[in-house]
Amino acid sequence: MELLGLFASQAAIALDLLQRAREAERALAGDGRLDVVARLAATLSELDEDARPEADRLLDALTAVLKTS
Repeated sequence: MELLGLFASQAAIALDLLQRAREAERALAGDGRLDVVARLAATLSELDEDARPEADRLLDALTAVLKTS
């Protein structure tokens, strides 16, 4: 059961990264200035698991700011 839980956790992380990559691709298709954001998201996705919550909060805040501008 523990092994299955670890697998499920890794699968969830992979799906989250895939979703964020697709969101970045859609954003880039609409506005070239978001290229920097996409590169930032790619860099943050390479961080270790301990830093992921802070990276996710940063991306969420940046997304909110860009949506209001």
